[in-house]
Order: sequence, then C-alpha cells, then structure tokens
Amino acid sequence: MTTMLTSDKRASDVAVSVIMPAYNTAPFVREALDSVLAQTYTDYEIIVVNDGSPDSRQLEQALGPYRARITYLVQENRGPCAARNAALRHSRAPYVAILDSDDRWHPEYLASQLAVLDADPGIDVVYPDAVRFTAAGTGTTRLSDMYALGTEVSFLRVLSRECQIYGGATARRAALLKVGLYDEDLRSGEDLDLWLRILKAGGRIVYNDRVLAYYRFREGSLTSNEPQLARDLLKFLDKLGTKVELTAEERMTVERQRSAVVAGLNLAEGKLALFQGDTRSAIAKLTLAAAHTRSWRLRALIAALRIAPGILLRGYRVRKKLGAGQRLREYGI
Repeated sequence: MTTMLTSDKRASDVAVSVIMPAYNTAPFVREALDSVLAQTYTDYEIIVVNDGSPDSRQLEQALGPYRARITYLVQENRGPCAARNAALRHSRAPYVAILDSDDRWHPEYLASQLAVLDADPGIDVVYPDAVRFTAAGTGTTRLSDMYALGTEVSFLRVLSRECQIYGGATARRAALLKVGLYDEDLRSGEDLDLWLRILKAGGRIVYNDRVLAYYRFREGSLTSNEPQLARDLLKFLDKLGTKVELTAEERMTVERQRSAVVAGLNLAEGKLALFQGDTRSAIAKLTLAAAHTRSWRLRALIAALRIAPGILLRGYRVRKKLGAGQRLREYGI
C-alpha cells in the first residue's frame, strides 16, 4: 500500500514529474533535490517515494526543509521498480524524468531534455550523457567514454549491448504506460527491460549528447553487487521472450547475451571466492568464465592460483582494500 503524506500542487498543473525513489539514501537526497530545485526549467513537480527504507527517520529529517515542494509517498519495500511505478501512477504530467535519490542533475537537465521531446512529437524517450562518480565525489568518468551511448538506438542494438541507454532518462508518460511501466519482478536490469519493450512496441529513443546527469557509484547499491546483478540479468533474459515476440535473429542474440552474462556471473563469483580465500571455488568459477573469453589475463590468473595461491591472494586482498577491483562493464549502467 502506498500512502501520500505531502503534496505541493496537482500534477495536472505541471509539464514534467520528477520521479525519485528513495532507499537508504538519506545522506544524498538533499543533494539530489537541490539539483532539481536549481533547474533553469521550473514547470515541474517532484515525487519522492520512500520504498520502505530502513533509514526512514533520517530520510524524513533530510526531507523536512523540502516538504512544501515535494509530493512524498511511503510504501512497504518492494524495490525500485515498484517505487517508480507508484510515482508514475500518481503523476498526471505529460512528461516524466527519472532521478535516483543519490544522483544529481546539471541545472539545464530538464530544459535540454524537454527541448528534444518538444521538437519532435515522435520521440518517446531521450537520455543524456552522464558522469559517474564515487560516494566521496572522486573518480569521475564520463559514461560515453565507458559505453557506446550515442550509436543508433534500435531493439537489436540495445539487446546486443552495442548501444547503452542511461537510466536517468526523460520520457513521455504515455509511452511508459503503453508498455506496462517497470517490471516489478526485476531488482536490476529494469531499465534495459523497459527500453527494449518500448522499442519493440515501435517507440523511439534518442540520445542527447550533453552531460546533464551525475551518477553516483557506491558500495551497497544494487549496481555494485556484481553477482546479484548478473542473476537479475539472467532472470530478465529468460523472461524477455515471454514478454515480446522475438525474431530468430533476436532469439540468437538473447542466447549470446545469456552466455555472456553466465560467464560474467562465474567471473564475479570467482573474484568473490578469491577475496574470501576460497582458492578451489575461485579456480572452478574462473575456469568456467575463461571458457567464454579470450582474456589471457584471466588464464594467467588461473595458472597463478594453481601455482602460488597464497601470494596471489594477498595481492588481490590489498587491491580490494584499495578499491582497485575491476568491475564488469558488460553489465551496463
């Protein structure tokens, strides 16, 4: 059950609804809200959804100064998709903009994004470039330097991960309703699932090459848990064929992606076993991952584990403590 506690004005009075789910983000939510309130485009409302967060007391303290400016919804914990869907159902604005409560926007995010949508009624979703940064605000990296963001946006290219779509997008609300909103069974990979359903339904998604968002990578977030992220992606791929009708080429692409994610899962679990000192499991998992990759570094790592696991293990534990572990980029944003 979702409860509305505060509201500043009716959604029908605004052009765009800013959708902000909140779970364990009390230290960051003010920064996110301040970035919305600093927008040069001001015809918006903000809907914050407390998804049964364990830090609700701290969250509501942080939200205190903003309560007259936001609509605040509270629900039992059902995941980010359910939180976004609750806000989308509450909203009646023609446009919606997705902002996670630990991220922030450039002051011209809304103005630039809505200009793209207003210029072409055939566009359903527009996504910007973004900068990824750590919880401490360091290690900034432009997403377009990490992923192929600006290539042709088509169902097959997005499915094959030849084109990545940043989740902090702006969309026509009607386009999201048409495909059934976010899949609440998914805890991650939900953005990819939604974009693919929109594209399969004939919708158009375009890229805005301006850096308009700042994406916070932090330990404890869903996208920092590589094994769980891979399991969720497998769940998504297994469900994809039941949600949309796939061509033979698309089914082959799903199978290729599934094999890649299985390899990624084995790699992530192998790394975890290595950090935990379980050399036997690490070798087994990494060997399975190596069967799907040509990485000579991975094969060298497996060989070194077999020869001198103690020395190698100490080195990897130091790297983990320093935060130097390599993430699996093929999992997406």
